Amino acid sequence: MNRTLVKLAASGDCISFRTVSMARKSPHTFYVTRNELADLESRRCVTVTDLFSFATLSIQDFGGLLNIRITWLSDQGRDAVTGYRENVSVDYAAFADFVTGSLSGGPASLSLLSADEDLRCPFLDFSGAAETLHRVLSMPSLRGKLTRALRDNFKWHGTAAIRFYKDWNPWSFYFEEELADGRRGICGGLILHENGSLKGAKYALHT
Repeated sequence: MNRTLVKLAASGDCISFRTVSMARKSPHTFYVTRNELADLESRRCVTVTDLFSFATLSIQDFGGLLNIRITWLSDQGRDAVTGYRENVSVDYAAFADFVTGSLSGGPASLSLLSADEDLRCPFLDFSGAAETLHRVLSMPSLRGKLTRALRDNFKWHGTAAIRFYKDWNPWSFYFEEELADGRRGICGGLILHENGSLKGAKYALHT
């Protein structure tokens, strides 16, 4: 299994990280404030931003992991950005010890290897969007697009189910995550961007 190295660094009021895998290196360093990490400790899930990129950090209590779902974006000028999504989980105790220790003379940097986990697609529940699902599956031009979007976007660690509901757009879905311990995770939309026609349309994940 391909694993990812998460390189942490402490500097003043911030903790920064970069990711390195066999496929690529993150395009820039992502900074998270200590206040945001304090919110993470109390709320168990926070969404943070840095430059054009953003990430959802969530503590998976049942597995002792910190899950980081990050969208890396780089400015290309003329109001354009490019990037990719990355999902990585690391040992939360080691992460928290580093954050705390860096304030009292501990190491200012640490590298953590992502958890050796087998990411499987969780249960996908379309009972709240049966009409929308039937409409999409009846269109050959959309059936494969939806299948690929579900396959590529919903292999999340610690997720028991993704529950889909109808959206105002007749081809799109609203979803809610159910964590393995029963708590509610993130919510968002699986949105079809039509680009002028259904033939050229593409599904994208919005959180």
